[in-house]
Amino acid sequence: MSLQIEVKQPEPTSTFQTQEGKFFRSFLIGTKPNEAGWYIRRETGHEKVKDFLTERKNNFAIIPELIQKPISEGGGGHYKGTREQILKAYEDNSHGKIVKLLGPFYYADSPQDYWYDQITQLNNSRSAAVLHTEGQKTWNGYDVSPHIGVNKGSDKNGWEDWEALGLNLVIRGAFGPQAIITKFCDGSESKCFKDLVASSSSTTDEKIADILTSYISKIASTPHSMPDQPPAKPDTGIPDAGIASKDKTNPTTDSQKHLTDAPKVNETVSISKEELDRLRKEQMQLPRWRTKESRKFLQIFLQYLTTRKSEKKRLRIMQSWT
Repeated sequence: MSLQIEVKQPEPTSTFQTQEGKFFRSFLIGTKPNEAGWYIRRETGHEKVKDFLTERKNNFAIIPELIQKPISEGGGGHYKGTREQILKAYEDNSHGKIVKLLGPFYYADSPQDYWYDQITQLNNSRSAAVLHTEGQKTWNGYDVSPHIGVNKGSDKNGWEDWEALGLNLVIRGAFGPQAIITKFCDGSESKCFKDLVASSSSTTDEKIADILTSYISKIASTPHSMPDQPPAKPDTGIPDAGIASKDKTNPTTDSQKHLTDAPKVNETVSISKEELDRLRKEQMQLPRWRTKESRKFLQIFLQYLTTRKSEKKRLRIMQSWT
């Protein structure tokens, strides 16, 4: 009698590794009426915002040719078409996924209204490079805007039933200067989540002053191709007001509200070398606070400090800019 021994191969060992990556935090969506003239309803917003975590609806898309194309010609940053066409376009141009929602956060001047932030994980270093390159070209710097499909409601009375379609880098977001990327993190998921979540609890007047001062200095000293005035209205982020079932044969026509006065970029202007040298010399001689952009942001910040009854800080800021 022979003894047979069955030798089993050891089971593969599963090891848990902390996910490394590149993450950023930004505004996502809120209940206040935005600059495009629409808003979502407070009653359903908390539940509906979760749709941004749904597969296919959680893409962060960057489409450079649309960002720099005038809104009146189908540009702005949002793709235009049926909902299925939009989702497919954002999948094809995805540079990251929304992985976490933050909020709600309530507005001090309207306590019943709220907004949500989000954390996106970028796909890879190439996506980070694309974001860095294209983000600097937007109106406020790294402008983002949600794209939603609406089913029930109206611009005037608010959208009660809607679904997420994605988040986009845009030339100028519907939710204004608030709708930008506010912080980046490179590292483990757990570390970045901790850092990015904590960033909302430590914002002080001094930090806001530093941020605005830094930004004003940047725009006052850096040549750019933006016009003197911002576009009258941003891209809306609403593809089709309750008509998702209607297939459109032309994805760039009449599928999203076309708004005019988008910034025109990359235009060629003929000018003599002597005139160019003179303009550059005058620009260098101007105090940084005299540029239109600087005055605009300084005014916003002074209003903010005044509403916070921070007269002492307001005077300090004014003195530092004179």
